Amino acid sequence: MDTVRSVGRQQALIQFNLANYQDRPILDVLSALCDVIFEDTGRAYEDTQDDNISKHAYANTVVRICEIDGIDLDHLTNDQVEVMIAIFIEETIAQRVINDVGNKLTEKNTDIDALVDIENSIYQIVNGLVRNQIMPEIMATDRGDRQNLEARIENIYRIAFDAMSTQN
Repeated sequence: MDTVRSVGRQQALIQFNLANYQDRPILDVLSALCDVIFEDTGRAYEDTQDDNISKHAYANTVVRICEIDGIDLDHLTNDQVEVMIAIFIEETIAQRVINDVGNKLTEKNTDIDALVDIENSIYQIVNGLVRNQIMPEIMATDRGDRQNLEARIENIYRIAFDAMSTQN
């Protein structure tokens, strides 16, 4: 998104070999960028579970971004890019928690409504913490100190995981 914001939609799509997406809806463009973001590096021992969680989180992020009024890839603001990053971080943490506690929860609870409530609780916890702990850092330091950001993300994951693991 930083590339799209700084060079514009058309140039970014050319740079990413996606020029044929120039006049397509934002959903199509952001979905096509998934292949660029998650390009196969060819490393034999990549962590495919984390990669799949991130891809699922990215897909959810794309849907949420498309629901935001005023998103125009030709005129992205810093605030919009920061919100997009925060949504992706939130989705990644939530999907990781859901994945990590999911089997235990579904083994003990077969009530679909209760499971949906648990998933919603995960999102509420993660959303609040990302908004309070991650967004200010992203805004204040123009993407923040990566090490500190990663530590905060891990802390949010741990809080949400601990809260949900008590549901067992």
